Amino acid sequence: MPIAPPTAAVAHPKSPNPKFDRPPPWPHDVKRPLVTGRKISRMNGKRRGIGWLVRNDEARAEEARTRAREASRTYRKRHALALAHRQRIIRIEAYGKKHGPDAWLKRRRELDARRAEAQERADWARYEAEYQQRLKALEGGLNTL
Repeated sequence: MPIAPPTAAVAHPKSPNPKFDRPPPWPHDVKRPLVTGRKISRMNGKRRGIGWLVRNDEARAEEARTRAREASRTYRKRHALALAHRQRIIRIEAYGKKHGPDAWLKRRRELDARRAEAQERADWARYEAEYQQRLKALEGGLNTL
């Protein structure tokens, strides 16, 4: 059984798509980070948006910090406005329930219900009094029924 000759180490051919052979182009508005820089942008951390803080270039680092601070301030402001808007809507709805176009109907229904309840109580009291009177009459032997 002959041993196969060792295959010569072959360099990988260039990819058919030349786009992959060159480094990715940087967007024009983004400065290419210095080699000495360290990227601190944890995606879920508090430092998102600062991007590249460069050890050597303190001015750029400060600028990045300022940008991040302003972004968080605008976010907070927008958040506060949204919250206020939601609360305003809730307040308006509550006011509408008390003073809105259909509020009189609700008040009227409540009033009617209260009046009906009072009427029912009065009817029962009258019935009870009449019943007691008849009971007394029966006990006294005066059968007026």
